[in-house]
Amino acid sequence: MGIVAVAVVRQAVMAFHPVAGLLLLILPTYAVVKKITPPLFVLVSIGALLIGVGGVALATIAAGRPLLPPELVLSILPAVLLGTAVFLAGGALLGRKK
Repeated sequence: MGIVAVAVVRQAVMAFHPVAGLLLLILPTYAVVKKITPPLFVLVSIGALLIGVGGVALATIAAGRPLLPPELVLSILPAVLLGTAVFLAGGALLGRKK
């Protein structure tokens, strides 16, 4: 039963993870363009883009067909994660309506 649960959860993650990433990338930009939120809220989209690029780089390594040398990906990953956190938090904090 445990193996079946793991398989189901993995499939669910594979189905919803890309959708969530695209929403984080598109919706903040849309909200800024439509003037629903302040311009700095677009920083959330930049953070989502960073984590998306990092995730694709890691996924290609796991799949055995890396886009970049694995050493390079692993060496820049901490900076990508820090940049993601800074942009997501900055966009959430600085992009609030007054």
